[in-house]
Amino acid sequence: MTDSRLELTLEEIVLWVADLDRSVAFYRDALLLKLTVDRPAWKVFDTGATRLCLRPRASVYAPELARHGQVEGHPGAEIVFRVENLDAAYASLCERGQMFELAPRELPFGRVASLCDPDGNSVTFFEKPA
Repeated sequence: MTDSRLELTLEEIVLWVADLDRSVAFYRDALLLKLTVDRPAWKVFDTGATRLCLRPRASVYAPELARHGQVEGHPGAEIVFRVENLDAAYASLCERGQMFELAPRELPFGRVASLCDPDGNSVTFFEKPA
């Protein structure tokens, strides 16, 4: 087993919320974060180097989530790390005994792979398209 460290950049934190409108109001109106993406099931706030994203826990988007290895009633958080080489990160983590819920795959916005932390939260590794 190698001891090389992965170079991970915290890209975004995704919170799976019970009431999207209530959560948007809190982050926008109470914390005064700037809403930069306002889609029906995808809200993104500018927090500097890392984005804060809100998604509804249960919605008509549940089949979409299931296709990407996530389920309705998601535990609550997803941490997304950007990596330069997803295949190398995946191999390194597998070598360290990590079991992935979602093996590397292509999506319209890039390549991703996901595993769960000990509490069931999703940890996703993301490689931007070339």
